[in-house]
Amino acid sequence: AGPATVAQAGVDGDAGTDAGTDAGAQAIAMGYLDLTVDPRVDVSYPGGFLGRTPLSVSLPAGRHVFTLTNAVLGIQLSRTFTIPANGRNAQQLYLNKAFLNVRAPKDAIVTLDGRLIGAAPVEEQDVYEGTHQLLVIANGARWQKTFKVEPGQRISFDVDFEAPPEE
Repeated sequence: AGPATVAQAGVDGDAGTDAGTDAGAQAIAMGYLDLTVDPRVDVSYPGGFLGRTPLSVSLPAGRHVFTLTNAVLGIQLSRTFTIPANGRNAQQLYLNKAFLNVRAPKDAIVTLDGRLIGAAPVEEQDVYEGTHQLLVIANGARWQKTFKVEPGQRISFDVDFEAPPEE
């Protein structure tokens, strides 16, 4: 059907113009996203940085994946929202915490999302839902893990640095 439509548009000038106008109108259909997040986050999507919440932005209609971040609070997560053509999508999100336990050799250094938490063991460290980076360093050895937590989840890591085999 594609090649026949193209050939027909080439013969009938009006059909070609109408098709171009319709496609152009669809490509620029816009809508609004009104987004409030507690705690406040920076919002970006594949088209760029949108700003800090609360925000109201005009975007192309359709489904978009938005990245919500707050480096100070260790928040990094994604949400998908549909922007209605010539309409508004108002969203109010409350981000919740999960709890992290890290068991590692005594006095191992524990960092979360690049911030020092302290020496192992770490008990009931609260973290916001989303993706996090855990790093444990003991006697020069490094153990690293990227993980995702859901609200209210309790997650534990047992980090065991094995001694190198003796020869």
